[in-house]
Amino acid sequence: MTLPRAVELIAGGPLTMVDVERVIERHRDAFIQHAFMTRLEGTGTIEQFRRMLPRHAFFTLVFQDVLRLARDRCSDPQIREIARRHELEDKGHDQWYLDDLDRLGVTLDIRWMFSAEHALARDVGYELVSLVLSASDDRSRLSVVLSLEAIGREFFIRVPGFVERLGVARGLKYFAVRHLDIERSHDMFREEGKTRLGAIGVPDEAVPEVLNSIERTFETMGLLSDDLNAAMRG
Repeated sequence: MTLPRAVELIAGGPLTMVDVERVIERHRDAFIQHAFMTRLEGTGTIEQFRRMLPRHAFFTLVFQDVLRLARDRCSDPQIREIARRHELEDKGHDQWYLDDLDRLGVTLDIRWMFSAEHALARDVGYELVSLVLSASDDRSRLSVVLSLEAIGREFFIRVPGFVERLGVARGLKYFAVRHLDIERSHDMFREEGKTRLGAIGVPDEAVPEVLNSIERTFETMGLLSDDLNAAMRG
């Protein structure tokens, strides 16, 4: 998967987080060409799906902390409020994931989660936390959150149809159409959310770090997608 690099922000006036969203959209357009995303658009077996599910675990659980830390570390009131909205919108979704694993007969072993085999997934989680904690600008922290939301939406566009084709969709929560509906209703996809982003300026000196945060988030999630795809391929 090749991600667009050195993307230039183009706007008719002062840069805002809406311009940053356009950069994220370009990265998203490249990301959906990933083999894992393509696989979810096709067919598979329940055995393949069960092999993939636990490899998603560490990211799914740490994602809640990424959102919490992004909100907690933001000092700008406007950005902090947007980060808080994202945290609330995704709160409890990790429990949906764990419930789905129970329903699908997949057991998580904490020893396996911290084994060498699962190191890549842990590294992905640590990298995302590092991006939030090491950022010197709140706009960079928000860019990590917005990038993850964009990637997540594409995953949840595809996975409900995949589990439906497997014949195991009944009773699921995290991998269900209802989750997709909730993702689509997130603030960032509504007009009010765009207005809030448009009110947040991006000074020239913050642009390099913001762009780096976006690139690193997409590259990191590309590594996780490689791992998930390899698990399904067997």
